[in-house]
Amino acid sequence: MQRILLLLLLIGGSAFRVSEKPYFVIKPYVQLATQQSIRILWETSEPGVSWVEYGPSLYEAEQPLLTMKAASADTVAMHEIELTGLAVETDYFYRTVTVLQGGDTLISEAVPFKTAVKENTPIGFAVFSDSQKNAPIWGKLTALAAKERPNFAIHGGDLVDYGYVKRNWVEEFFAPAYPFMRSYPIYTIMGNHEHGAPYYYQYLSNPNPEYYYTFTYGNTQFFLFDTDHDVRPGTEVYEWLERELARSTATWKIAMHHHPPFSSDTDDFGETLKGGRSTLGDPDLKDLPPLYEKYGVDVVFYGHIHTYERTWPILNAQPRGDKGVRYINIGGSGGDVEHSAPTRSWFTNKVKTGFHFGYVRIAENVLQFQAIDEDGQVFDAFDLTKGAPWHDVSLARKVPPAPMFSSSSDVFSDELKVTVEGALPGLEIRYTTDGSTPDKRSALYRAPLAFKQSTTLKAVAFSKEGNSRVAEKKFVNQAPFAGASVTPAPGLLYRYAAGTVKSRADFEKLSFSKPAVVKSYDLKEMVHRGEEWGVEFTGYVYVAEDGIYKFSGHAENWLKFYVHDQLLIEEYEQDVTVGGEIALKAGYHPVKIIYYDLRRPPSIDLYIQKTGGKVIPLAEEVLFH
Repeated sequence: MQRILLLLLLIGGSAFRVSEKPYFVIKPYVQLATQQSIRILWETSEPGVSWVEYGPSLYEAEQPLLTMKAASADTVAMHEIELTGLAVETDYFYRTVTVLQGGDTLISEAVPFKTAVKENTPIGFAVFSDSQKNAPIWGKLTALAAKERPNFAIHGGDLVDYGYVKRNWVEEFFAPAYPFMRSYPIYTIMGNHEHGAPYYYQYLSNPNPEYYYTFTYGNTQFFLFDTDHDVRPGTEVYEWLERELARSTATWKIAMHHHPPFSSDTDDFGETLKGGRSTLGDPDLKDLPPLYEKYGVDVVFYGHIHTYERTWPILNAQPRGDKGVRYINIGGSGGDVEHSAPTRSWFTNKVKTGFHFGYVRIAENVLQFQAIDEDGQVFDAFDLTKGAPWHDVSLARKVPPAPMFSSSSDVFSDELKVTVEGALPGLEIRYTTDGSTPDKRSALYRAPLAFKQSTTLKAVAFSKEGNSRVAEKKFVNQAPFAGASVTPAPGLLYRYAAGTVKSRADFEKLSFSKPAVVKSYDLKEMVHRGEEWGVEFTGYVYVAEDGIYKFSGHAENWLKFYVHDQLLIEEYEQDVTVGGEIALKAGYHPVKIIYYDLRRPPSIDLYIQKTGGKVIPLAEEVLFH
């Protein structure tokens, strides 16, 4: 009988294969802890409905008393439930329950977490960056950090080696760090290796819009932002950062981003071993140090360079003994280690090659920092006592932040209302709409402005002591594009070419194949014939309602996206999501997508959003030819 059964199994194969039991793809972990709430996230192998059972820790309890419940009615594989109404600075236990579509139930272990502390309570937190592609080291460092019993951690990006690969997230980031992340939230920001991929936003839950945000914990305010976005004055990220720094009343101010304003790396900013001269940091970030100094930022953490480097306090581009901003490159959480240039930089206090993380303790006006290696040994440390401000506190009034503009969109068809706001109370906003620079004689902003035609708005904030730089934005009145009179078929047309181009202007010089039909712009649907190649998709996108639509997206290499021959997306190896707006009537609208690949894993992500609606993927259901 056993021989017959074995033969049937060998012949039948899958007919007798035991189905795989459901499991946690990613075990439950905590995110975004506040004084009254926390978010629990996890992923299961099958969709299901879920809830979290939780309760406060109790004296003399022999097991967790999970008498409270927060549930979600959604049948999903990626679960996120927020626990609200919690008590400040309080220990809780939680576990998750998921009832899967197949009838099985997955229950996690019960583990502790703590809500955010009161403003005057001392805090401790770990600092990581560049954990990419080294699961053993990442697991080892998070285990060491957990022994410090932190309140939370911050992470400066390059969490994974390639953000579009799910295995990188599941196996190399979350699995090794589970013992840490089940109880301690990690506040993250993207690096260049995340590539703005959807998995980042799926798995991490930070304050909106997530590629920049601030939060306060204890008496410290943190400012995290993605430096793959443009951070020059006048950009969205820079204006947000200056506004938040100007408004901050926290005792301590700590910034974190991925790229280094200061670095002694061997070759990222100049081939120092081959006779080259280094820029000693990312030149795209040159506007950040003056801003940090203006508002008295205490410490700036970053990664990108896989080494450790701490600067002297820096003020006015000079190293100081006790006044200025301290910059710490803390890029040793797993990525292949890098080295410093052979000669010492003017700003360097301490350098070290090796895996490491940082740990910070803050109590009232004292900040203590330690750099800890993979063996748990402290190799660098300093104490900082907050005294009288070392920066000119009057600068925030002498040169206040530029005004901020708010509107439902930048493109409009009928009338658009625009709100102008000063970053600080008591500022007087003067504006112009004729292209001239505002001065004290210009129109005084009192109420939202209504525009019926294309307008370039300029505004300046005036205080008694001085004025801001000019804020400028163009709002475009656009007649809605009518839909095409077509009866299209599903899918897009595409033509493909293998070959090398020296510039984006040479794209059309490639020898393209005859057009064929593909379901969507999914690059996995086509056979690639070289390491360097390009593809052009053409067809129509269908919108069901009249309105202003924003198309946004991101690609690993070169990407252009047109609607009605209007260039709405152009990205050239920026690793950021960009987009543009257009007024459309309901119907089918011509689109063109151009993509060129430079020996990298191919990927395109495109999104559509109607004004006032949600951002959703540009799915194959609305693409035609």
